[in-house]
Amino acid sequence: MTTQTCYMCDAPSTSVEHVPPKCLFPDPKDLSPEEQSLDFKKQLITVPACHEHNGKKSTDDEYLFCLLAISLISGKNGQQQGITKVKRILERKPALKTKVLEKATPVIVKDTETGQIDRTIALEIDHNRINSSMESCARALFFKEFGQRFIGDVRISNHFLMDFDPQYNEKVDQLRQIADELFKNIEPKGENPTIFTYKFRIDEKNPNNLLLEMVFYEGARAVAIFEGTQTKA
Repeated sequence: MTTQTCYMCDAPSTSVEHVPPKCLFPDPKDLSPEEQSLDFKKQLITVPACHEHNGKKSTDDEYLFCLLAISLISGKNGQQQGITKVKRILERKPALKTKVLEKATPVIVKDTETGQIDRTIALEIDHNRINSSMESCARALFFKEFGQRFIGDVRISNHFLMDFDPQYNEKVDQLRQIADELFKNIEPKGENPTIFTYKFRIDEKNPNNLLLEMVFYEGARAVAIFEGTQTKA
């Protein structure tokens, strides 16, 4: 019997890693009353993982989940979890609550397309922590899709974060538009589309040019750029 190795390293697998992290998927009690009979955990994606690349990153996964769920551009299932599951997690884990809410600043945000005004808070974001979790998701999806581990660099472009700097927001908006064009003709994958979908894009002229779009809660998007040609079974 062949021992499977971790999706991230050469260590033998000791468990499975959910992609994206299982904490992103709502339990019935975290849904609105009209949706509590629905199953949003159908055929969750898993890959073999060692302890280092599964159990030890659970706090980072919860940090990512909190930010995705409370993002203004997340869909209703994200927003709903923001007032249920996120609240429970932060009450249970004071250190995580401090990390998420430190330097929180009340702000008013106006949607430039609809004119809608929302009162919310601006947070100081740990970009390295978010990118680390997103990179793990991207590498795991590569393993699932191609049956082997990716060896090379993975760069993450998050399109769900906003800033007080209008130039930053303008750049993110431009990246969103580019991603819309690149992925528009590719069918999304994922059995729970209101929670998570993904698309791989391979450039026919340059097969080593591989991109991955991940969409959380129908609105929060990140794009992974795979740099390198080596893979390892």
